[in-house]
Amino acid sequence: MMSIEALESVIRDYEGTVLFVSHDRQFVNTVADRLFVFENQSITEFDGNLNNYLSSRQRPKMLINNETERIALQMRIAEVVGRLSKPDADREALEAEYQRLILQLM
Repeated sequence: MMSIEALESVIRDYEGTVLFVSHDRQFVNTVADRLFVFENQSITEFDGNLNNYLSSRQRPKMLINNETERIALQMRIAEVVGRLSKPDADREALEAEYQRLILQLM
């Protein structure tokens, strides 16, 4: 255990790049700030630690199967952004709607 903690400390303090492979989730979460995830015969790059990556995968994402739906969603986002610039805008509600629409677009 002490050797793992010492290795974690050395890697965190090192200013260069360290590329490592590990199945130890605690170790990866402690030292990694960028991940290259290998799954389904592809590589995904993720900026953040393992907990951030796992959280991002658990967010519900609405799949947009139709290009028309995607365009309508983009137009709705543009409308919300336009309404945010008005002086009497309910900024809190519009900001919440904007965030919801962006998540749907992903």
